[in-house]
Amino acid sequence: MLRISLCMIVRDEVENLERCLRSVEGVVDEVCVLDTGSTDGTVELARRLGARISRAAWAQDFSAARNASIALASGDWILVLDADEELDLAGTSGRELRAHLLEFAARHSGLAGRVRVRNRLADGEHSEADIVRFFARDPRGRFEGRGHEQWTVAGSLPPRADTGLALVHHGYASEVIARRGKFARNIELLRAELE
Repeated sequence: MLRISLCMIVRDEVENLERCLRSVEGVVDEVCVLDTGSTDGTVELARRLGARISRAAWAQDFSAARNASIALASGDWILVLDADEELDLAGTSGRELRAHLLEFAARHSGLAGRVRVRNRLADGEHSEADIVRFFARDPRGRFEGRGHEQWTVAGSLPPRADTGLALVHHGYASEVIARRGKFARNIELLRAELE
């Protein structure tokens, strides 16, 4: 039986983490969390919820952090979520979503799986994007790019297919962006990428 590892990077996500992890109950076999400097109890909460935890200093590089979180995993396939995201169960159980992902893995062993990300914005607006978030653990695989990182295998983007899975992202609401300083962080990432 294939095993699925959830891999996450977090910092100061105590208000979001439990919602995220509750949404993957019955879906994943293990939760791997790389903390990049939390001071709000995130690490303790993740530990209490059964996650495997490691810590690393934030190096202004999402790919480096993602790759470090994947290094913690022992599963055959990796599901990537952020703490301010949750699986959209859409009336299904975790066991049903797991069966769906395992079927995808069995049919598409060489493909990376896209997930529909539904971003909640201000005033009830939303946007959607299909992003690779489910893939086989592969020693040749790694994320590349400091921001808006991309999953690559042997330096190339792998062929992709839709998993049919969706998640809700709560991190683009205007009050969250302002409180977390996301614009300033992203500008720094872009500067570092250009250098």
